[in-house]
Amino acid sequence: MLDIRNLTVEFETAHQRVRAVDGVSLAIGPGQVVGLVGESGSGKTTLGLAVTRLIPEPPGAIRSGEILFKGRDLLRLPQEELVQVRGGAIAYVFQEPATSLNPVMTVGRQLIETVERHTSRRSRAARGRAVELLAQVGIPAPEERLSSYPHELSGGMKQRVMRS
Repeated sequence: MLDIRNLTVEFETAHQRVRAVDGVSLAIGPGQVVGLVGESGSGKTTLGLAVTRLIPEPPGAIRSGEILFKGRDLLRLPQEELVQVRGGAIAYVFQEPATSLNPVMTVGRQLIETVERHTSRRSRAARGRAVELLAQVGIPAPEERLSSYPHELSGGMKQRVMRS
């Protein structure tokens, strides 16, 4: 399903080129769950961002490798097709969910926008799906939580929102 082959990611600094990911290869099959562990600065986030080509260029660049998702090389996909993969087929739950949620938008607005972007649902149907997603991840009173702002949720609730 996801096959990363010999991936190398580098960043240019004022004085040198830094290799953040060096020849990483891994395969994740359907239904598998993988956790990346390592010291701070070991390249976990960089690897995750590289999968969906979210490395900021410059200063970063994917220098070599392949990232195959369901047989398609994500490094060669046109931007329009890649947008459909991001958040739809591939998504991340970062360790600090507060940095992933927009603090000036309600949770509902953010979820509904995501549902609309990655499905054919609009308006009321997208809102209904957002409520279903919150319920699936154990958010109490999901309908009411749509009008909450991220700062009104606990850290655990923010993580669950990001998984929904």
